[in-house]
Amino acid sequence: MHVPDVSVVVIVYNDAERLPTAVQSVLDQTLHGVEVVIVDDCSKDRSYAIAQELEAAHPGRVRAFRLPENSGGCGAPRNHGIRQATGTYVMFLDSDDVLERNACRNMLAAAERTGSDLVSGMCVRVHLDNRWGKTTEWYPWIYSRTRTLESITEDPDLLVYDTLSTNKCYRRAFLLEQGLEFPVGIHYEDLLFSAQAYVAARRITLIPNHVYYWNVVEKAAAKSISNRRHEIANFVHRMEIHRRVDELLAAKGHTDIKSAKDAKFLKHDLVLHLRDLPLLGDAYRQEFARLANGYLAGIDPAAYENVTYLQAICAYLLGKEDWDNLIPAADAMTNKGRLTSPLAERDGRVYWCAAHIDDETDGAEARRILDVTDQGFHTAPLSSLALGNRLTSYEDDGRGTVTLSGAVVNPLGRISPEAELKATLEFRARRQIGVRSFSFPVATVRHAGDTIEWTATADIAGTVRPLGIIDAVWDVRLKLTAGRTRLTTRVSVGGVDMESAARLRVRPRLTRLVSDRFAPEVTKKGNLSYVLTAQGAAAVRTQTLISSAMHGKAAGVVKRGLRKALRARRNLGSGEQKVKVYHEVFSKLPVKKGTVVFESHMGKQYSDSPKAIYEEMVRQGVPFEAIWSYAGGKPTGFPKEATLVRRWSWPYLRALAQAEFWIDNQGFPLALAKREGTTYIQTWHGSALKRMGFHEPRTKA
Repeated sequence: MHVPDVSVVVIVYNDAERLPTAVQSVLDQTLHGVEVVIVDDCSKDRSYAIAQELEAAHPGRVRAFRLPENSGGCGAPRNHGIRQATGTYVMFLDSDDVLERNACRNMLAAAERTGSDLVSGMCVRVHLDNRWGKTTEWYPWIYSRTRTLESITEDPDLLVYDTLSTNKCYRRAFLLEQGLEFPVGIHYEDLLFSAQAYVAARRITLIPNHVYYWNVVEKAAAKSISNRRHEIANFVHRMEIHRRVDELLAAKGHTDIKSAKDAKFLKHDLVLHLRDLPLLGDAYRQEFARLANGYLAGIDPAAYENVTYLQAICAYLLGKEDWDNLIPAADAMTNKGRLTSPLAERDGRVYWCAAHIDDETDGAEARRILDVTDQGFHTAPLSSLALGNRLTSYEDDGRGTVTLSGAVVNPLGRISPEAELKATLEFRARRQIGVRSFSFPVATVRHAGDTIEWTATADIAGTVRPLGIIDAVWDVRLKLTAGRTRLTTRVSVGGVDMESAARLRVRPRLTRLVSDRFAPEVTKKGNLSYVLTAQGAAAVRTQTLISSAMHGKAAGVVKRGLRKALRARRNLGSGEQKVKVYHEVFSKLPVKKGTVVFESHMGKQYSDSPKAIYEEMVRQGVPFEAIWSYAGGKPTGFPKEATLVRRWSWPYLRALAQAEFWIDNQGFPLALAKREGTTYIQTWHGSALKRMGFHEPRTKA
């Protein structure tokens, strides 16, 4: 019986549409000794029927299996796949992803060359809903070169950061000998399985090749299991998996790996859930704190030395269950650079908040963690700070008018009570075309201690006139003037409940047949925005037609052409594009006899030998057309009779390409080759004792 080199276990649940693409990516591998083991987790759609069709179409290469009942996770189907696999090596593939064409060949070659139990390659996240085709390499610094580890202790970062199971190739005998299986009935199974495999492997090889394409849809209606962070059960599972990994590392004596893993927990795992806290209720927060603080108690104290100041502050305030100060800190961590706390000052030091720093028992520790003096919030110009602006109330009339109230942080009272306050509320299109924004006066804006409170009413239905298609998303910003200082802030939703907010009437310039409602929405970073939607029957029909047309083949061709044109337009002024035009277009034009381009010190001056030559030519009455290059914004001191061109401008490039003579004292751009028919007179600058030309072999002469 022929034994395949690699068995690829493809797991599927209710994904009949994408399953064939995943399987085809395995069948198209440049390594031919590959089998596909499809395991259906008792789907409700036609997934298993499709799997059987694929098996029938590719006998001997595809086998299909079905679990008797749904397991609710990835562990059970993958374990079944391991048991059914016959290949020397095993890989895993999810039904919504694909393998790189050479993945199996590259993995197998590395495994056979090194005798490794485990080979890992680079995973690439493919953002399917990004119109520019965005891709992101998964921890590329780990996979910068090919290397083989005799133990995971040689590079703990591998276990700490790359916890995926799908970008790896495992020797099947190794999995069976070690009894390695995915945990069942719990999410984040990859974290534990990968940790167990890393620790047990006698040799691990890393290759820099792309092996796995992880398809991501940011705006998916149904989030993947690991992205349902608003469900407390999700966090329960994450904590349990972390505890099991910690027990594994402790049993093997890997204390250094445990410390690195703790730092990553503070920087990544905890942060993911903290970002959602401002949008979640008290019951969730209390249970979250109970679970998180129980785990944080066992964190290596040294791990706190390897995190950012905000990550340490959030972990500390979570331990105190200080929601009033934690929620703003979590908001600041999500919106990089935003200052969301009014700060506090003691003895010349600046702290994130006044709470805890004066405690008799814990004050020293609080001051150490909450000290933000080095961030310079107290010395930076106020206009340079992105001040937090939290929504405090939201009311609408159910038709087209909304009243918003909020509070802007006033750090250390730097906006003085004497400062005159004025503000406008702006609705600004994220993709700008035509009219870019609509502004409304803020009726009330006043000092309120640590904050500046404001209230504004906006007549959306009567004022906001979006185009209707391109400008679908509108962000809300407050423009505040305090004395002579002008500030622009995004409005964050904070703890305001937006679930019952009405979709407001709106009248696009392309008529209500395109869209007829302005729906409030909370962005991924917790900020307030509005999205054009369709509610009326006519608008819904139009939106359906537009969506169908925008995603059809013809639209794809048009969009690709438009993007190409936009890229060309953006690159038109780039140095690379200018050099290309100089050589391929301007240098094909005829040389203008009698044209001389002068340049002194790369255009910075009218001076030195080029000046002397120019003035002598004028004195002698030599017939020539003089062109002088200049650098900077406005040329000064150059002769009025000469034509002036700014260095690296299009006229400068054309002048150089068509000139009969170049005269300078330092060097024209090296990227611009002198053409035949042009004479270059290099006068240089400085004394005659300077090494230059062939006496300086490292310099192109």
